[in-house]
Formats: sequence, C-alpha cells, structure tokens
Amino acid sequence: MKIHSTAQFRAEDYYPMVWHFASTIGSKLPPSVSFADLFSEGLLGLVEAHVRFNPANGAPFGAYARIRVRGAILNFVDREYRAAKVKDVLSLSQFAQPRPSLEAQTATRETVRRALKALHAQTDRQQMVMTGLLSGKSLRETAKDLGISRRTVAKLQNRSVEAMRAAL
Repeated sequence: MKIHSTAQFRAEDYYPMVWHFASTIGSKLPPSVSFADLFSEGLLGLVEAHVRFNPANGAPFGAYARIRVRGAILNFVDREYRAAKVKDVLSLSQFAQPRPSLEAQTATRETVRRALKALHAQTDRQQMVMTGLLSGKSLRETAKDLGISRRTVAKLQNRSVEAMRAAL
C-alpha cells in the first residue's frame, strides 16, 4: 500500500484489500449474498475513507481504509440480514398478492393477529428490541438506545423471532 496523499489517491491501488474483505466475509455467508454487492459496498467504504481521512491524526491511510471498508461491508450484511429476517417472520409476500380471496384475507389477518399477540406476550425488553429493529435501527443503535450490549440485543431478537414463529 502507498502512503496516502490527496493528490496521489488511486482507488485501484486498494482494490485487492476490498476484494480480500469482500471474499473473506462473503465466504461465511449463504450463497444468496452476492459477492458483487459486498465488493460494491467495500468500494463505497473506500471512497468514504478517502473523503473522511485526516492525515493530521497520524494514522496511515491504509489502516484507516481497512477499518472503513470492512465496516461498510459488515454494515451492509447487517442491514440485509435484518431485512431478510423481518420479511421471513412477518411473511410480507402474502400482502403482495393481487386481490386475494376472502379466505386468504382472513388467513392473512389471522396470521398478523397471532404475530402481534406473540409480540405483545413477550417481555418488555424483547418488545423494545423488536420495535427498534422493525423501525429500521441497527443492532448497535438499538443496543445504545436500551443501554445493553449488541450481543444481548441479538439474543433477545432471536428469542423474540422464535416465539413469533412458534405462534404462527
């Protein structure tokens, strides 16, 4: 890696690093997660690192860029995983059907009613975690809002999802 200077920055010099993080993280994910998406997010992280880098802080650009690139890819995975989990639990695909029959509408209402009943039957902490996550907050933001660790938020989310699946 070269020493960073605004006049000499070339994104191409850092493609191998972005490739490394995208392939390493992607190897631990299901095949449905596209390598191209991971690589693109890594490139966005690289551009953001270039824009936000301040040489006066004393850190070399390569070290700073590694943190930003890896973080961008992990944030993307977190967003996609959370969105997939929410869609899986609530089965939103049922709502996209054109003009469902009366029986299907009744079944959908019953499913939503059972999901809401299961959510309301959970502990206050589980409800707060699910409310935060369903409103689009990340695990980190939800943990910060509730004053608990991300790991605790993840455990509470998993328990809540399991309870909702059991109710459905």
